[in-house]
Amino acid sequence: MKKRAFTLIELLVVIAIIAILAAILFPVFAKAREKARTSSCASNEKQLGVAFAQYAQDYDEKYCWREGGNPTYQWRKMVQPYIKSVQVFKCPSNTTSATFWNDNSVVSNYAMVNGNNDVHEAWRGGLALSAIDKPANKAVVVELRNQGWTEWGSSWWNGGTAGSAWDNGYAGHMSQWNVLYYDGHVKIQKPIAMTTGIFAGDIYDDTPNANQLSGYQRVQALFP
Repeated sequence: MKKRAFTLIELLVVIAIIAILAAILFPVFAKAREKARTSSCASNEKQLGVAFAQYAQDYDEKYCWREGGNPTYQWRKMVQPYIKSVQVFKCPSNTTSATFWNDNSVVSNYAMVNGNNDVHEAWRGGLALSAIDKPANKAVVVELRNQGWTEWGSSWWNGGTAGSAWDNGYAGHMSQWNVLYYDGHVKIQKPIAMTTGIFAGDIYDDTPNANQLSGYQRVQALFP
């Protein structure tokens, strides 16, 4: 019995079906990959939270400071002995290549929240754990892009406008970012979600000021 060959129309129908299935499945696979990267990023921040806690245990229950005018005394370098690998500082979703301040060997995609510029300065001698009111509601680390500064945002620089210190947040996890809070838990959320209720960035204020609101809104606008 002679075998019948596929007609051109039949081949085109099969190709069209495959194309439709690919169009449906590829976004699903992409979302699944991004969720995996988001989880890996959250794990990085949890390890940083443990490092902060271990540092505080070794230094009279005080957090390390954000920076001290010396590359050796910035928070990333001070917690580095408490982590297993410097890869913890790299978010798998973040393609920017910002590095440690004065150290181009380590990529860093995380920064301390600096809603109040005096909170983690060296002259304070480190922030005491007892001074942190409602630690589950106050953020210590968010995600960063573009530069290797030790901080994200600052109420003293341009109020969240383009080109300011607020302009370097990274919310590339489907318009969200991972946030490490002082109690050690990590939450995935939209930047603008941090502008309602108890403020998550400033030690001394429970509500954000205009600059801080603008800063969170600026990050969200960059990752709609």
